Amino acid sequence: MINGSQEQTNNAVVEKYCYNDLKSNCDVYGALYQWDEMMQYTITEGVQGVCPNGWHIPSHDELTDLERSVCVLSGSTDCEIKFPKDNSTFGERGTSEGTILKASASNVNPWNGTDDFGFSALPAGTVSSGAFYYITSAFRFWSSSIINESRSWGRGLNSPASGVLRYDYLMTSGFSVRCLKN
Repeated sequence: MINGSQEQTNNAVVEKYCYNDLKSNCDVYGALYQWDEMMQYTITEGVQGVCPNGWHIPSHDELTDLERSVCVLSGSTDCEIKFPKDNSTFGERGTSEGTILKASASNVNPWNGTDDFGFSALPAGTVSSGAFYYITSAFRFWSSSIINESRSWGRGLNSPASGVLRYDYLMTSGFSVRCLKN
């Protein structure tokens, strides 16, 4: 764990942020990573990065596949329209997919999602320029797909929003990582 005011660096050591520089927040919510650190300093989509062996960082299209699967299993019939596979659709998408991906309510989680898909997103917050934001109200996570040299695709779940946020985020921000099994 490094202090949130420090930049993560390419030094052969996996560095992470814990919300408010408290290890206990990593224990509950998981770590936050800048995009380059998460990717282990490559731009190859689907790379293992900080994920364990047998897992990889999902691409923008793989996250779209997740959104569409949740959409279909929740009973919608227009999922390809709600969640297009393109590089130009931004903003909140869907109707209840974000709520479904949020973890079930518990003593550490203020969200009331159903977690029917095993995604179990907890509102881990973010870090940007040394300042921490949104714990208990937002979950942001990276994809391995870049937009340009400073921005990458990512997703977000917010309270009280029920959709999934699809944005190009600054790679220097610190977000969560969700790994996908190979």
